Amino acid sequence: VENTGDVNDTQPIAFTVNGDQKETTNLTVANGSTETDSFTYPTGGDDVPGIDVGVASEDTTDTASVTVNEAASFNVTITDAPANVTEGDDITVDYNVTNTGGVTDTQDITFEIDGTTEDTVADVQLAPGNASEGNFTYTTSDADLPNVTATVASDDDSASRTVEIAEIGVLDVTIDEAASDLQVNDDENITVVADVENTGDVTLEQDITANVTGTTQDSEANLSLAGGNTTEVPFEFAADLAFDGEDVTVASNDTSDTAQLTVLEVGELTVDIDENESALDVNDEQNVSVVANITNTGEANLTQDVTASVNGTQEAIASDVTVTGGAT
Repeated sequence: VENTGDVNDTQPIAFTVNGDQKETTNLTVANGSTETDSFTYPTGGDDVPGIDVGVASEDTTDTASVTVNEAASFNVTITDAPANVTEGDDITVDYNVTNTGGVTDTQDITFEIDGTTEDTVADVQLAPGNASEGNFTYTTSDADLPNVTATVASDDDSASRTVEIAEIGVLDVTIDEAASDLQVNDDENITVVADVENTGDVTLEQDITANVTGTTQDSEANLSLAGGNTTEVPFEFAADLAFDGEDVTVASNDTSDTAQLTVLEVGELTVDIDENESALDVNDEQNVSVVANITNTGEANLTQDVTASVNGTQEAIASDVTVTGGAT
């Protein structure tokens, strides 16, 4: 501000933006002297593409036009990301960052999973209108169940996607003892019924086996079971006296269950005529009375018809005689 006169003077100096007064300061200038001062105005988005500034004393005014460029703005877009993955799989997130502002800028681009920074691309410089593309990768684990939020961010903007994570469970095996036939005779078949549950979210395929003394007796090959489902698997195999008191084990690749077997020996019903108790010496008008002791030599109950024959001809029958194992 120059004082062109011969006397000192003090005047208010006004600062305007687009004709609106923003600030005033009182300035004293000696005659024939010049004083320098300054005003500051913070520009904003409404000032793009430019403003007119003015400085006025009581005597004169001067103006200038100021170009205001739009600030840099790194706009983030996720261009591709999976909606679902299986536990243990990688999540790959493709992104695009575009500088939609009016000046060149340099920013870091970060990748977050549930708010934790997993990776960063540093010092990405973009001129106005320019773009940068890339991708980030994250390996999931059971700690991420049931989903994660993946976020790509600049200083100005961010974009997020939620990715559902399917749990890889197990094929859990339980023997249904009530539905199984675990106590049998040695000439019968053992039946084992197992319930198999897929505890996860994805389909599993495994062999399910029934083993006794380490040897596979029966199996269900390549059982395929969808996540969350349960199925009944029956096994059947011939009994053996060697299995008595042993455990049958039904197993998947993941779990197993056991139950004890009882195998009863099938013996014979032996017949011994008790001559002391029988009437074997009779007159021709009398009846013959035969008393026999029937002994079960095995462990399993036996039921048979017992007949009395004379010279090869059946004379009498006791039907459905049941003798418990080891009894007479």
